[in-house]
Amino acid sequence: MDKNKINITLIVVLLLVSFTMKAQIFSEDTLSFCRVDSVALDAGDSYVSYLWSTGETTQIIWAKRTALYKVHATDASQQIVKDSIYVDLNRSRMAQSDTTLCYNADFELYVDYTEPYCLVGNYLFDNGDMSDESGYENHGASALSFSKMTDRNGNENMALYFTPSTISPPSLSCIQIGYDATMDISNSFTLHCWVKPDTIYGNFAFDDVYYLINKWKPTSKSLEDCSFLLALNKNGDMIFSTSDGSQQQDFVVSYDAVAAVKPGRWTMLDVVCSLDKLSMYIDAQLVLEQEITVFPQIIEGVDVYLGAGYSLLNHNYQGGLDDLRYYTCDLSQTEINNLFQYNSTYNYSYLWSTNETTRSITITPTEETQYTVEVYNNIGSCSDTVNIAVYPEITIELTQEKKGCPGSSEGILVARVNGGVPYQNDTLLPYEYVWPTGYTSLDSVMYKLPEGEYNVTITDSVGCILSKSKKIETYPKLDITITAEPEKLYPQNPVVSLSTEVGCDTCYVFDYKWEFGDGKTSTDVLATHTFDFEADTITQFVITNIQTYEDECVDSATFTLPVAKTELIIPNVFTPNGDGSNETFEIKVADDEEKSLTDIFISNTLSIYNRQGKLVYSKNDYAGYPGEFDGKNLSDGVYFYVLKCKGAKKNEVYEGYVHIFRHALKE
Repeated sequence: MDKNKINITLIVVLLLVSFTMKAQIFSEDTLSFCRVDSVALDAGDSYVSYLWSTGETTQIIWAKRTALYKVHATDASQQIVKDSIYVDLNRSRMAQSDTTLCYNADFELYVDYTEPYCLVGNYLFDNGDMSDESGYENHGASALSFSKMTDRNGNENMALYFTPSTISPPSLSCIQIGYDATMDISNSFTLHCWVKPDTIYGNFAFDDVYYLINKWKPTSKSLEDCSFLLALNKNGDMIFSTSDGSQQQDFVVSYDAVAAVKPGRWTMLDVVCSLDKLSMYIDAQLVLEQEITVFPQIIEGVDVYLGAGYSLLNHNYQGGLDDLRYYTCDLSQTEINNLFQYNSTYNYSYLWSTNETTRSITITPTEETQYTVEVYNNIGSCSDTVNIAVYPEITIELTQEKKGCPGSSEGILVARVNGGVPYQNDTLLPYEYVWPTGYTSLDSVMYKLPEGEYNVTITDSVGCILSKSKKIETYPKLDITITAEPEKLYPQNPVVSLSTEVGCDTCYVFDYKWEFGDGKTSTDVLATHTFDFEADTITQFVITNIQTYEDECVDSATFTLPVAKTELIIPNVFTPNGDGSNETFEIKVADDEEKSLTDIFISNTLSIYNRQGKLVYSKNDYAGYPGEFDGKNLSDGVYFYVLKCKGAKKNEVYEGYVHIFRHALKE
């Protein structure tokens, strides 16, 4: 038989069979079970009466929680036989059952266990409306002289702070918890809370006692009308009083005990009543153990009050109060210690098949996997297993079908989906597509998209979801750069050569257009243009280059071509003596010494004559650069030059004298 089926069968048998212990009274000291809700304990039929630590008086009781169970059995001769047995009901199991998950989806597995069934009141205050874990949405307030404070774990506004006024009599400062019959306690109970007294414990109490938790008839202040009372006095002594309606019993732990309730810090208080004794704990240390003879009376319809007693204005507690719990059973020393350390009566440890040791784990399955957890306590361990199956993986391929020009909204995005479960009851169903709002979408296709990031979410028929994003691109801008030669336009030689470079190496340009700024255009890739203008009226031309590329996208750039004046600097002396200074006959352009005569005129001729009028040097298209005419072998003296320049609009002639000092003194 399958091992899992055997385990399940055993569990069912354990749930149905009563485990009967025969006298000694019990033949064993400990019973341990996994995932069993209750076990029958039988003290045997040899006795005439029975008294269990649970308060029950029958021969057989049902153990419903992990605890030490004690019984006093009286035989016919009135002899009492006492015995006890520890029952360990490890009810831990995974909260999740076998299931099927979406591929790669996060899923939390955690061990589910509950506090004992006898936990009937659990008041963990929140930071808003005073609701708590017991289901009470409002505790109700007899007065509003309290505020929220940080609890013992550092959580903001998760505990109550009681602040009675200092006037006499002080205003009432208490929280009223409505009556609930399940919270009536008598022979077996545990009362648990955390307190943080202020530097003083309260104000104006006539007997210096300040109430923490109490159950009192609202019309009386007489202790005979009380059920129980947990309080601190002005010295920090811890007091628990019980009343059965006719008499009372007081249990007092002095401040100088092993542990003490000290002002300014959180302290855990526990009162445990068990069959024949009452125990009091401070921070899980046993500080009092005393026989109890007066048990709390059950007063139907009476509320519980925190911080003070109803109408008892002079018994106001001052300080913090948090995590109030009622158990209608007696917790053991171990359970009290667990409450102090783990905020739970259980001290479990865990080992998962993934080797993790936390109470919960997060799984992200991509294939069918079995997960097991072993839960350990101080007695033994129990294990639980779930099987996680996985739906087929959904895959999305996002493809951009159209780009569009820069700044346009022409992009098209297509989603191609596979996998998942696109059917239901053998009927093929379409996937559900969720695209960003504001754009045109037809299921798997999205239109009219500008450049940017886009996300599509796909849901199949079983609710599995997958999202994917893709960046929509447009064609890039060409980033045109215009180069002009020359970069300045001279009226006497108004010719410019134009070319471009683009920043996009992959773009296909199929149309060029030049606009020269003078009304003329060209469709050449490399353009040479001669301007026709009057120099005195024009200072610049704005040249525009327009290129059409890819899907009729257009980009352009401009270049401002300034118009310069034609002015020459012609020297009247040079000294070709080898000293490296003023060695040749240099003619410079006034506003740009890098330019030559050939840049600013269409052509020119330079002629140089001696004093007798004889031509000693001549050159066409004289540039005027250094080294071009160094005087050759001419002797020192005065020479006459004639520079004839041909311009676009008119010709210019420059004449003058130049001195050659070949034998000038060197510095």
